[in-house]
Amino acid sequence: MDFQLVSDFKPTGDQPKAIQEIVSQFKDGDPYITLQGVTGSGKTFTMANAIQELQRTTLVLAHNKTLAAQLYSEFKQFFPNNAVEYFVSYYDYYQPEAYIPSSGTYIEKDLSINEDIEKLRLSTTSSLLSGRRDVIVVASVSCLYGIGNPAEFEKNVISVEKNQLISRTKLMQQLVQSLYARTTAEFTRGNFRVLGDIIDVFPGYADIAFKIHFFGDEIELIEAFDPISNNQLTQDEINKAQLDPLHKLILKFNAAAVGEEKRRGPRYTPLSKRQDRPASILWLVKFHPELTDGQISKLVGTTKPTIQAIRERTHWNITNIEPIDPVALGLCKQIELDALVQKANAKKDGDGEVMSDDERRKLVSTEQSLGMSEEPRIPAAISGLETFTLADAPTEEEDSHGDLLDAESFFNLPNEDKE
Repeated sequence: MDFQLVSDFKPTGDQPKAIQEIVSQFKDGDPYITLQGVTGSGKTFTMANAIQELQRTTLVLAHNKTLAAQLYSEFKQFFPNNAVEYFVSYYDYYQPEAYIPSSGTYIEKDLSINEDIEKLRLSTTSSLLSGRRDVIVVASVSCLYGIGNPAEFEKNVISVEKNQLISRTKLMQQLVQSLYARTTAEFTRGNFRVLGDIIDVFPGYADIAFKIHFFGDEIELIEAFDPISNNQLTQDEINKAQLDPLHKLILKFNAAAVGEEKRRGPRYTPLSKRQDRPASILWLVKFHPELTDGQISKLVGTTKPTIQAIRERTHWNITNIEPIDPVALGLCKQIELDALVQKANAKKDGDGEVMSDDERRKLVSTEQSLGMSEEPRIPAAISGLETFTLADAPTEEEDSHGDLLDAESFFNLPNEDKE
């Protein structure tokens, strides 16, 4: 599809000459062309006319998000029938990893991702890899950073057509391979769900979802619907989304989950879980001191410096952290925790380290620890904790008066004859 400039205005003044010179110099191969003008002189409109003349995929760079958003809005109005995309950093908040040597404080990396901007970034990638030539990308300097290998992205593109012969299981495997997650709970972008012979898919780059109907191993029908109201969309609404799901559906690679296993840190971890990790570490350090930093890291999935900071109580947020069982938070399974605890105790016994009574009193089950106070009580199920004394039990009279001294005996000096 060609670029189609839509505007009620025509180039006037110096604009026609500027458009002609930009187009001619670009065709002559000049590497740099500079357009100068004061604010409000129509530089964006001039460049929009130049794009229409050249009919080339265009990248518009801005030095901040505010200017990028303004340019995106203007180009969107000039080219409503073409793919105008927005590609900026999707961080609402970013706290880099830091260490303060003077106090020995380690600050863990933390961030918050804007899901709407992430959707626009995925839409940009999808448009560029779709083969379209009528694409304008308005971006900030974040476009310089890689978002993954385009070849790997393209390998995982799933093409689904009506009357296509493919089994439901095979399509589900392809969706999982493209990092779409199956869910039975909240239906969000990048997820799919299965209801009988129907697979609902919510692409990560779109605002609409799709119902894929199967009849045996054949795709009988593909419908688009609004995932919020669950209403089927009309053909006009589908065309506005630049999709034709009644004939063909292309599911792009869910790039939001690329390399999650390879990247350490909480980049694509929900903010709630990132805040729960320190609480789980504190619980493990408090109730299972025999676990090493490596074992805790394997259970919770965090870095050893964070565990050491919580163990030494130098974590930047240590005063606000409450110990919470990682099993209750879903960060690990009870069988995994029990296996590591047994392994740690076996190693401790093999090294000849005998566990003290105070340490044994702290051995509690997960169920007990969820409702216990800060000072753990002695579990009744643990034997061998009774204390014994060789002296006779004191009588009530001795217990109440045996330790009291009268004033006369207190001031009397010892008798030397008895020595």
